[in-house]
Amino acid sequence: TLKVSGTIVPGGSITNGTGGVLGYSRDGARICYVGQQDIVGTDELYVAQPNQAGSGVRVSGTLAAGSVSGIQWPIDDQNILFKAQGDVAGITEAYAVPRDGGTRVKISPPMAAGGTTSNMTSVPGSTRYVLVVKIDGSSPWQLYSALPDGSGIIKISGAPDPATTMGVPVPTR
Repeated sequence: TLKVSGTIVPGGSITNGTGGVLGYSRDGARICYVGQQDIVGTDELYVAQPNQAGSGVRVSGTLAAGSVSGIQWPIDDQNILFKAQGDVAGITEAYAVPRDGGTRVKISPPMAAGGTTSNMTSVPGSTRYVLVVKIDGSSPWQLYSALPDGSGIIKISGAPDPATTMGVPVPTR
């Protein structure tokens, strides 16, 4: 057994359940996971090498509030996507961060109070990411796309039905 997460602060832990180990790169050289490894009470995103002890590195950066969510390893295999209140408390934005660590980059459009990102994905055969966004608390859901470096943000459409995810109906139980 090899512990790749490294030192965990007293009272901290690696998130268990569906939020635990979240993914791995296509080449198997990196895994990503969520934990309270550095700050108790805040789930942050980490990347590690699965065959190297203590290699877990926080890549989400310091968050304004809350915890990371919606982690995805896109098709390009170079970045990890996640949502967080990274810059402003109360506004959940989308970010991309290099799989080997580095600085997170905002890929969502500018937002106001109550703004949120619902979903995001990479586009096969493209260098763009697509996201569903509410610019503020009262605006409709809108579809945007951005380049991995956060540039080239464009609005693609108006308001998709909130009961869908990226145009696919959300199953009800």
